[in-house]
Amino acid sequence: MKLLRHIVPHHKSYKVIPARNITFAFNNIGYKTIQEYGNINFYCFDDLGVETTGRHFGKDCNVMGEILLSRYDLFMQSKIRIHATTNLNAQELEERYG
Repeated sequence: MKLLRHIVPHHKSYKVIPARNITFAFNNIGYKTIQEYGNINFYCFDDLGVETTGRHFGKDCNVMGEILLSRYDLFMQSKIRIHATTNLNAQELEERYG
């Protein structure tokens, strides 16, 4: 059994979260939501691109864009990856999130 750990890559469990639910949480909780999903946990953001612009206390925010920036910084520092599902093509992703 110990040998199997070295042959088969380690499986990390990813929490699948709809992107629109993250924006809904931002609308209710605020910027703490960005900190929560920009952390070192493993996520799969489901249906990236269907979420609306977040709004908390009258301030608009591209919530998923901010989270993706935080996750990019995390990847550059610690090589922690995220996964996402989307119906957008590469050009649409770039236009929406930079």
